Amino acid sequence: MEYRRSRHGKTYCCIHSNARDFAKLGQLFLDNGKVGDQQILNTDFIEQMRTPTEKSENIYGMGLWINHDNPIKHYYFLGLQGQYIIMIPEQQYRYCKNRKLFQQPKMTEEDQTRSDSL
Repeated sequence: MEYRRSRHGKTYCCIHSNARDFAKLGQLFLDNGKVGDQQILNTDFIEQMRTPTEKSENIYGMGLWINHDNPIKHYYFLGLQGQYIIMIPEQQYRYCKNRKLFQQPKMTEEDQTRSDSL
């Protein structure tokens, strides 16, 4: 909707999926970008994503939250609606949570106007 109106896409959001596919994404990162014998993502890029930045006080990489000061070192994707993909490399473990909204958020008058105009 936003793109059609302004021709500017959102580069920060909106992967709508199920927990099974999110788990596959987590496994892809645990396997350093490989699926079986095929390299899907560049390993250097994966490592850049998993490397915390100084500006974030070493808690955020490129799209990943990093928690290396925890006894169990892990990194994770965090979605806007409570989705998580948590990866624990030392244990080759991933955990996915795909929160379901039972109540839709209230629309503001501006949101309703935009929705009606599409």
